[in-house]
Amino acid sequence: RLFISPDGRTARIAVLGSDDVTTGFYPPSHEDRRRTRPGYRSSFAVASAVAKARPDAIVAFKPHPSMEGTGETDDVDAPANLVVVAHDFRSLISWSDACVTAGSTTGFVALALGRPLVVTAREVLTGKGVAHEALTEPALPEALG
Repeated sequence: RLFISPDGRTARIAVLGSDDVTTGFYPPSHEDRRRTRPGYRSSFAVASAVAKARPDAIVAFKPHPSMEGTGETDDVDAPANLVVVAHDFRSLISWSDACVTAGSTTGFVALALGRPLVVTAREVLTGKGVAHEALTEPALPEALG
């Protein structure tokens, strides 16, 4: 498996949320959203999908500061292995075994810190061979290993 803890403990995956308005998640009917983010309705939906695809891992979601307090993370049906955190994103990346982003520039930090990265949107890292890609939810299991 791609995302497995090197020391045999439970794998830790950080999902680093993007500014959903600026990066095109909203409004959902906009042409840019359909083109760049075809498979997910929000950053939190990405985190939920990651947790469902990897029930054996701890998935920590860090919302973008612009999205905090919007109620998006109040989903009572979120998977049990998904936690929402308010930690500094650098600390969260260091804690993780791998990272997932939805168009956030924090993906560059994850790569710089040597973490495997999955991108879930068409963005600057897409198609460069530096990150795994899962533009739709069905592509997540393979991208996550």
